[in-house]
Amino acid sequence: MNHDELFTSLHATTAAELDGLLDIEAGLREALVAAQHTRTGHDLDLDIEAGLRAVIPPPEVATPSPATRPEQPSATPDRPELQGAVAAWLMSFDSASRLALRNLPAIAAFALILEITNAAATNRVVARDPDPALARDLARNLGLALDLARDLARDLGLDLARDLARDLALALDLARDLALARDLALARDLARDLALALDLALDLARDLARDLALDLARDLYLDPDIDDDPGLALALDDDLALDDDLDRDCVRDRVRALDRARHDFTGADLSDVDLRRMSLTGIRWSMATKWPSDEWRDQALLNSRDLGNGTYEIRDGTTNVPTYST
Repeated sequence: MNHDELFTSLHATTAAELDGLLDIEAGLREALVAAQHTRTGHDLDLDIEAGLRAVIPPPEVATPSPATRPEQPSATPDRPELQGAVAAWLMSFDSASRLALRNLPAIAAFALILEITNAAATNRVVARDPDPALARDLARNLGLALDLARDLARDLGLDLARDLARDLALALDLARDLALARDLALARDLARDLALALDLALDLARDLARDLALDLARDLYLDPDIDDDPGLALALDDDLALDDDLDRDCVRDRVRALDRARHDFTGADLSDVDLRRMSLTGIRWSMATKWPSDEWRDQALLNSRDLGNGTYEIRDGTTNVPTYST
C-alpha cells in the first residue's frame, strides 16, 4: 500500500470514528440557542451586562442588612430543582428587563405547560380520592390555563394555540362535572377521561413552546453579536424535560417560582423605566415599588385591586399611561 492509499484509509477511519462521537444536530442547536439572547436584549434595549452579573455573583456576598436587602423578596427557595431554569433565567435580569421579557410568547407557553402539569398532578390525587373541594381547585387551575391559551391564540393567531384552547375548554368542562359528581364511580370515570384530555393538551402545549423557542432562535441565527449566555431557548429545553408524574408539591413550587418571576415587582425600582412601552397587566407591586413619578404610582393604584398585606395587582384592561400626566 503506497502513502496516498494509507492516508486515504486513515482519513476514512477517523471520519467514521468521529461520526460516532460528534452530535452535529446538537451543535447546531447550541449555535442557534447561543444567538438568541443577545438579539432579544438588543431588540428590547435590555441591560445584558447586569443580567450576566446577576447570574454570576461575586465570590463573597455579605449578608444584607435590613436597609440593603434584595429588592425582590421571595417565599420560594431559590434551589434550581424548585425554581426551574426559565424562572431562574428571568430572575437573572434587573427589574426593567424582567418587565420587558416576562410576556415573551415562549415564556407564556411554558407557564401554560406548568398550569396543565399542575392540573394533571391534582387530577391524579382526585382520581384516588374524589374530593369535591380539590376538584374545584382543579377547575380553577384549568380556567387559568384556558385564559393563557386564549391569550396566546389571540396574540399569535396560530392554529396550534387555537387547538390547545379548544382542548382545554373541553378539559375544563370535565373538571367542572367532576367537581359536581357525587357518585364515586362517575367521579373516577371523569378523572380518567380528564387525564386523557390533559395528556393531549400537554403534548400540544409542549409543541407550541418548542416551536416558539425555535422560531426565536432561528430569527436570531444571523445576528453577528453572539455572546455566551445560554438564553431562554436553553432554559426552556431544560424545563420541558419535566416528568409527567412529578409530585404535585414540586409542580406547585415551579408554578409559584415562575409566577413570581413574571409578576412580582413588590419593592422593585421602576423609576427609570419607560413604562409606556411595557404591559403592566398582572404585575404585583407594593408601596415600596419605585415608579417614574407620583402620577405613575397614583395611576397604578387606580388600576389595581388590593390583595392585602400591602400588595396590589394591576387589573386587565387598564391603561398604563397616567391619564392626567402632561
